[in-house]
Amino acid sequence: MSLAKLTHYLNPITAYARQRSPLAFTLGLALALFSAGMQHGDISGLLFLRGWLSMSLLLFLIRLSDDLCDIPVDKLKHPERLLCLPDAPLRQIHIARLALALLLLLLQLPNLQALVFCALSLASFAVFFRLKPKLPTLVHVSLLNASLGLFPLYAALWLHQHIGPAALWMALFFTLGGIAHDLSHSVPDEARPRTPGSHGELEQLKPALLAYLALAAFVLAALAGFQLYRLQLAGLAFASTLGLMLAVVLVLALRLIAKPCEARAKPFYVLGFAFFLLPGLVQVVSVNVLTLFNF
Repeated sequence: MSLAKLTHYLNPITAYARQRSPLAFTLGLALALFSAGMQHGDISGLLFLRGWLSMSLLLFLIRLSDDLCDIPVDKLKHPERLLCLPDAPLRQIHIARLALALLLLLLQLPNLQALVFCALSLASFAVFFRLKPKLPTLVHVSLLNASLGLFPLYAALWLHQHIGPAALWMALFFTLGGIAHDLSHSVPDEARPRTPGSHGELEQLKPALLAYLALAAFVLAALAGFQLYRLQLAGLAFASTLGLMLAVVLVLALRLIAKPCEARAKPFYVLGFAFFLLPGLVQVVSVNVLTLFNF
């Protein structure tokens, strides 16, 4: 392939990445989610980097596929986005997406277990995004956030050749935390002007009801996280951080329920993201940091 043709396909995907999935954010989030699945033991530096790159690609592909699926809705809500423009280079982006998916699979060789895991994940998401417009909102929110649980599962399989209880409970914690954050993110702030037909089913619910649903999901996620500590699969630092974050989102949720408004909705969903990510990072630093640097 000539340089000009390669540039023709790369420019649209890099432009999309700058707008919707910046490299630093994608790499950082993939690192946090992937590292949470590590256990004690010697780990090859190259093996770790390949796994991290694989999960960065998967995270980017999920974000891209979700945005491609949501184009009809986003044309009403966010017409300025690259994928929603009248001359959007969708053909080049679809080709680049396929190339990235193939690269993800090639990175797994010769690990057959990891290759099957990634192939099944890609196939499952291909089916999911085809069905997503027809699924009830709470169903597709739950299924999409289940993707967060794949990261510690993959890390355990890639780095340790088996998926143990720690990876399973961490996957459940990330999944429930992701659902809670998504629900909190959908709480409508009444000060924001909305065009009829431009918002989804969740945003049509009363803010207080959405806040209650998000809070219930946060509590379930916390229970899964505390189970990690109870089974001695996570340390005291993880449990303490999780307890602090649960207290924070509880206060923010009650404030939002009492008076739904933009000023109270934003910190609820911003800190809702930190709710599950921060304890995971603390776990990585406090328990797995020596493994990470023992190359």
